[in-house]
Amino acid sequence: MIIGHFNIHFWLGCLFAVAFAGALYPRFEPETVLISTLVVSVLNFIALRMSWRNREKIEKLKSLSDYVAVFGMLVFIVMLFGSNLFNGLIWFVAFIQIALNLTFKEDRHYYLGLLVTFVLLSAGAGDSKTGFYLFYIIAYCVVASISLGYYFLDRRLQQNQGTHQHMIWPVGQRLKVISALIFLSFFIYLVIPRFEAVNFGSQYGSAEQYYSNSNWEKLADSGDGVGESNSSEFGDKGTGSGRSSRGGQEGEYEYRGFSESFDIRGEQQEGGIPPNVILAYMKAEHGAYLKVETFDQFDGIRWHKSLEADTKRRLEYGEITLQDGLTGNYSQSITIKEKMGAFIPAAAIPVQLHFPSTVVSIDEYQMIKIPSGLAPETHYTVNSSLQFIGNRLFSGDHYQPRAEDLELPPSFNKRIHELSLQVTQGAHSELEKATLLEKHLRDNYAYSFESIFESQNKTPIAKFLFEDKKGHCEYFASSMAIMLRSVGIPSRLVTGFSATVANPLSGYYEMRVLDGHAWVEAWVDDVGWAVFEPTPFYTPAMPSDETTTLEKIQKYVEQLDKIREESGVTDEFSLENIIVSIWQSLSLFFVVVFGAIKLFIIEAWKILLLLAIVAGIAVILWKRWKPAIMKRVSYIRVMSYKPKNPEEAIGFYMKQIQFVLSLGGLQRNAGMTIEQFLAGIKSGLEENEMTDVINMVNQQYYNTETMQKMNPLLLRTVFLKLYQNG
Repeated sequence: MIIGHFNIHFWLGCLFAVAFAGALYPRFEPETVLISTLVVSVLNFIALRMSWRNREKIEKLKSLSDYVAVFGMLVFIVMLFGSNLFNGLIWFVAFIQIALNLTFKEDRHYYLGLLVTFVLLSAGAGDSKTGFYLFYIIAYCVVASISLGYYFLDRRLQQNQGTHQHMIWPVGQRLKVISALIFLSFFIYLVIPRFEAVNFGSQYGSAEQYYSNSNWEKLADSGDGVGESNSSEFGDKGTGSGRSSRGGQEGEYEYRGFSESFDIRGEQQEGGIPPNVILAYMKAEHGAYLKVETFDQFDGIRWHKSLEADTKRRLEYGEITLQDGLTGNYSQSITIKEKMGAFIPAAAIPVQLHFPSTVVSIDEYQMIKIPSGLAPETHYTVNSSLQFIGNRLFSGDHYQPRAEDLELPPSFNKRIHELSLQVTQGAHSELEKATLLEKHLRDNYAYSFESIFESQNKTPIAKFLFEDKKGHCEYFASSMAIMLRSVGIPSRLVTGFSATVANPLSGYYEMRVLDGHAWVEAWVDDVGWAVFEPTPFYTPAMPSDETTTLEKIQKYVEQLDKIREESGVTDEFSLENIIVSIWQSLSLFFVVVFGAIKLFIIEAWKILLLLAIVAGIAVILWKRWKPAIMKRVSYIRVMSYKPKNPEEAIGFYMKQIQFVLSLGGLQRNAGMTIEQFLAGIKSGLEENEMTDVINMVNQQYYNTETMQKMNPLLLRTVFLKLYQNG
């Protein structure tokens, strides 16, 4: 069918503007998004306006439409070589849609336009990593509901043969429809269970330029590629506690965490990056520990590696298999936001890597290094083999423990051994002993981010366990590792990221500075290396039990609140802080409201029971007497009605006539003429009265010039006859 009203053109143009801005938002700066959207939207509205004005001779615009399509191809080629394929496709789709809108005339054009806008919005949603994109989705839903509403009205008017009439849709009704749709959408979004993404098609690596190193490539090509690890190869590194500093042109900050040896007391740096800054985003089915370094020697102050050799290995087309004979069951796709060190955080055991590099370095602990520091907008994917035994994460069994994993520091305090024996008393296996030590540290010691700067030049482990009883993660991990060794259980300390904070709005796990972490791996019962989380601030990385967005938002808010409290950054204006404040206010509101309701029910249950019985009787009586009551209400409305003008009066009386007839089972279906409708009425109307009613209704809808000459009181008489005879 032919589109009959320009409102459809206009609102489709608005929908296209929202979708195009949404597609650009994750990939460009706000200024670029604004200017590009304004330019493309103006061109699109001009195209839609031209097609409306020339709808009777739309062929005139066919040549111009072809020229715009060709221009879109040229823009695509320029963007392909000047930027990337995805950006080129967005602009290509935009200009092709403008070209098609120059010939916009029929329903199929409208359907195609809706499809294009949905594809553009989905493209942006798939690439967005922040919850702010939710505002684009809300705006799209609002504009789409208005556009579809006008399209529905246009179809109804054409079915009723009234295409020349003005399309009237009051603002109040539009707001009701929009509010209902948004409420329904939020209900579905919050309550309906959501399944985790399968990460189909996300296994790739990309960056502004490939990471390469000619010396590494020569070593990799020489045969075994084995050499001595050199910390200078891996770029700048700071302390194990993940201190960072501003710097660089690509990112606002530079994260200098994870050295090849570190002092657990920490080293304060000036101008450090705030602990709540997001460093990277991870897309995965659940949270994980992403390993960067593994240590097995501890002198009481510093952790070191006993194995220094590494192996350089070539990547084929940005892909490499790291472990033969293993199958990856956990895919993590990570996008770097801030500058970081020359390492690749990955969940153990990494089996396959997709990374934009020609060569990587693998150390004896299977940690992955790259030729230079990670740059912002670098994307990589790792397939790992995760093992869970009895709700405990294991890091494999084919890297056997060595003597170094049982060494105690020279200045070992015997009280630590006594405490370890006391805590593990009664345990029947090494896993039980390790679990008891983990629980003891989590239950009896407090996490303190500030202790990083308070503990300098102090002997940490004994003072932490027996005096301060609070500290940062390196204190907890180091203490547990030494306590395990004191009871004969091999252990090692691991540093990396605890990627457990999932943003339910974007679907990505957010890796902050505060997530730079240290935990413990222990060889238990000859099964393998079990992962332990002794620091109470951090949530063990396990598959999530939450299935609804409501539950995920609640967990996200709790985690953000912990981060704000520990980091001391509570007054920052951000979407995350807004979410926390709103959610906490809503939670408090519902607690108070439902608490009051519960108290009222307890105190007045007898009265409520009586009211329920009365309400049940009322419902039964209402079903029986509803037609008569509603018919009487309609009669009262007609008798008290005072007409303002003939047009309004005719509409009012016809509505009441149809209402009374519907109570008797006679409905006026869409497309039914007034002649067909009145023919089914057994009301005792005279033939001349029937003719007058038909003429009156037809003149109201098709000949408004004679409206003032009509006498709507005839319809009042018809209503009264129907009321009396019904």
